[in-house]
Amino acid sequence: MQCHVSRSFSPFGESINFLSRKVSTLGESSNEGSGRLSPMKETLSLRNDEHFQFQTELKGLVEQYTPAALGIEAAWAVYEPLYTDESNALNVIRKSAVTSELAEADHYRDSLYRGICDTVKGATNHYNSAVKVSANRIEIAIDHYGNINVKSYDEQTAAINSLLSDLKNDYAADVSQLNIGEWLIELQTANTTFETLMKERYAEDSGKTQLSMKDVRRQVDEVYRTITERIGALVIVNGEEAYSGFVNELNQRIEKYNNTLALREGRTIGPVPKACAEWILGLHIHDFLWAGIPDERLLPFPLKH
Repeated sequence: MQCHVSRSFSPFGESINFLSRKVSTLGESSNEGSGRLSPMKETLSLRNDEHFQFQTELKGLVEQYTPAALGIEAAWAVYEPLYTDESNALNVIRKSAVTSELAEADHYRDSLYRGICDTVKGATNHYNSAVKVSANRIEIAIDHYGNINVKSYDEQTAAINSLLSDLKNDYAADVSQLNIGEWLIELQTANTTFETLMKERYAEDSGKTQLSMKDVRRQVDEVYRTITERIGALVIVNGEEAYSGFVNELNQRIEKYNNTLALREGRTIGPVPKACAEWILGLHIHDFLWAGIPDERLLPFPLKH
């Protein structure tokens, strides 16, 4: 099979550039143990959770080796509050746990309200005239508030409180006649629970950061580059011994995220015929696998066999 691809055109963009860098270093000395930091692919391609996780791993390494020993105290003083800003910005994006609990609490009080309405509606056809009369009176009281379940959260809370107050104070005999007292107690409890969660939601929203994740990530990346450039310069000046442990461990993490990006970018273009892949790599697939990639599934694009 022939691959009809112009050598002036690379459909794989940064994935191929990344792969070419990997191939070109085969047989050469690795960055591992060299005191040099591997290049990190453009972090704008990382998803928000991935970006923050990489920064968390970096932070853990710096704290392990200490900013003083690495000679980056000044840059680290700038980095730490930005790391906190990114964490806060990410929390704004993530779905609030209170929001989930709020929806569940609202669904439960809706079901209780429907249950009460259905019970009263059924009792208007009761064979006992006294029960029928009480049911008709309570139905009028309920209808006064309209369809409570379609109101906004706060309007529904207020309407339920008003309805329950009316039934307790003005229709106590009718409530007893229909034997729906326990229904009303349960609805009151559910409404109070919802109201408490709503107050927590308001408090949570008021305390949330207004930071933009995009802006924070850009600032974090700038300081990250400053840190790595500073360490690279210190390696040249002082020798690599004091920095090799940190550099090697960070390089392992950089490699992990570079591979993640390469795989993701490759999968967006669809399967690549084997002959095309061999042309792109500049060597036979089995040679590439032998050279350090143990499984073709780890290539930065899928193969079409």
